[in-house]
Amino acid sequence: MTRRLLGPVGGPIIYFLVAGLVFAGLGWVTVAALRVEEAQRQSAARADLEKDVQGALWRLDGRVLPALGVEDSRPFYHYTNYAPEDPTTAYGPPCAPLLAAELPAWMRLHFQVDPDAGWQSPQVLTAEAADRLRRDWPGLDPRNATPERAKLVTALRAKYQTRAVIDVFAARERAVPSGAGALPAWLFVEGAAAAPGEEPAAPPAPTPAP
Repeated sequence: MTRRLLGPVGGPIIYFLVAGLVFAGLGWVTVAALRVEEAQRQSAARADLEKDVQGALWRLDGRVLPALGVEDSRPFYHYTNYAPEDPTTAYGPPCAPLLAAELPAWMRLHFQVDPDAGWQSPQVLTAEAADRLRRDWPGLDPRNATPERAKLVTALRAKYQTRAVIDVFAARERAVPSGAGALPAWLFVEGAAAAPGEEPAAPPAPTPAP
């Protein structure tokens, strides 16, 4: 009865139909297995990358934190611009440590922002102040009073208004939890730090204190 219904070609048709279904199932299983394997490889690669990043950050912290510890304990008068009439010590003017200290290359500028005087840096000297400093303190090497730092201060003055910067720092300072580091959080936001030769990115707008 079956042969009469299917005819002489019914058997091959059924065979190829079953074979097609079997191969389709095997193909789907193969693709699914390959996808799982690829996902596992990507997961392992991400894990390796995260491990490498953590190791790099750990080594970076080991190099940066000692220098930041020194800066965190630096007294405020180190940031005072050189003025011949100001009181001095046997070691030089108050800003002498920031003029003569050996600083890491990534520490591009020490500055303060005053509501009245604006952007100031003890590492930026006028020609008159530099001549007077060399006369009064011939043994002091102002190695950090570089043209690059002067250009950076000029760029900061042109790009960031003093009042807006002070508002940002004040708002961030109020938002920092008690016991946290003294540095404002926006300095660690991606893109905020300036690479060598580039102008620093703009700080985010200040947020109101809670």
